[in-house]
Amino acid sequence: MTALKFGSGTRRLKNSGVLIIAALVLTAGYVYFLRVVDQKVAVSEARRRAENPVQYLNDVRQGQGFHRFLAEFRQIYGYDRLQSTVPPFLLGRWSLADAPKRVSDEYVPEPCGDSVAIEDGRIKTFGKAPIDMPVSYGIEGSTVQARTANGALIPIRLAVSLGVLLVAWLAFLTTLSFSRKGFEGRSRGRAG
Repeated sequence: MTALKFGSGTRRLKNSGVLIIAALVLTAGYVYFLRVVDQKVAVSEARRRAENPVQYLNDVRQGQGFHRFLAEFRQIYGYDRLQSTVPPFLLGRWSLADAPKRVSDEYVPEPCGDSVAIEDGRIKTFGKAPIDMPVSYGIEGSTVQARTANGALIPIRLAVSLGVLLVAWLAFLTTLSFSRKGFEGRSRGRAG
C-alpha cells in the first residue's frame, strides 16, 4: 500500500508540473497578446492624430480629461515654444473676481467692469486700470504661460469642471487664475 500512495503522489507532482508549465505558457501568451494590441492601438492613435487632430483632441478631452488634452494640444500645435496665437479655449473676454463663482446655464452676467480679454498676441484688461500688452503664449503642464515683450511671465492656471453625459466624461474650462500685478484674482468665466 505504501507503494501505491507514493506512486499516486508522483503522478500528482507530474500533473502539477504540467499545470504550472501550462499556466506560464498561457501567461506569456497573454502578455505577448497585450503587447501586440498596445502596438496596434498606438499606431491607430498616431494615424488618427495625424489625419484629424481636431477630432483626436476632442476624443482625448472626452475620454481622458482636460489635462491629457492639454498635453496633446501642446504637442500637436507646438505650444512647447512661444507663439503669438492664443490657444482657442482661452480666446475671449473673461470677467475677474476674487473667487470662482458657480452659476447655472440661465445665469446672465452683470456688465463687465473688471475683465480681461485674451486675444492673439495680446492681453487687455478693462476696468479701473486698463492694460493692453503684447504677449506670446506657451503651455507648461496645466498652465498657459503668457510672456510679455520685456520677458515678464503671466502664468494662467486653468481650472476644469467635469460633467457627465451618458458614459463619456466631458471637461470644460471654467476658471482661469492669474498671478501677476494687474491680473490678481480669478475669472468668473466668460464675460458678456
